[in-house]
Amino acid sequence: MQPNLGIALKRFLFEPVTADLYSSIKSTIEDGVSTWMPFVSINNIQVQMDENDVGDFRNTMRIFVDFSLKKDPNVSEGIEANITGGI
Repeated sequence: MQPNLGIALKRFLFEPVTADLYSSIKSTIEDGVSTWMPFVSINNIQVQMDENDVGDFRNTMRIFVDFSLKKDPNVSEGIEANITGGI
């Protein structure tokens, strides 16, 4: 069992939407991948807060990570995650 596995992105939900928030999310993802999947290179990370929510406190993040394996850097893949803090 790995009690520290993961990167706990839900902690960023309901935070004021600022450039610092986006930087913190990206850094958290990069650090987590570096720790748990050192064989992966991140090419690009896009973070977007849900446009349908109003105000600075939005409760859905859309994250797209473009990555490649270090042993085959010419082939890239992507994954998209939606993190929601809804009831």
